[in-house]
Amino acid sequence: MRDIETGGSATAERQLDRELVEVEAAIELVRSGLAPSVTIAGMRHGEAILEARHEAAARVGIAVDAVWGPADGDCDIVVRRIEARPEAGTDA
Repeated sequence: MRDIETGGSATAERQLDRELVEVEAAIELVRSGLAPSVTIAGMRHGEAILEARHEAAARVGIAVDAVWGPADGDCDIVVRRIEARPEAGTDA
């Protein structure tokens, strides 16, 4: 399932695997229309998650973004549907 490496301990790898599962579940909730958005707080591997899931989610119309905390390195991951924007010169 994981297509990235932590370069760290087995504990860090297990934590990353759990966080990836949570983000994948959030992506599916939003993609299916069951939730307009999902925020997962306290993620320790935010950059790795964004790297691993951002492009694949965008291909199905879902944005995966990080909101970084003040100092500790943790972040919240926000999963939401990408809003369709009207083309220039058309009325929305």
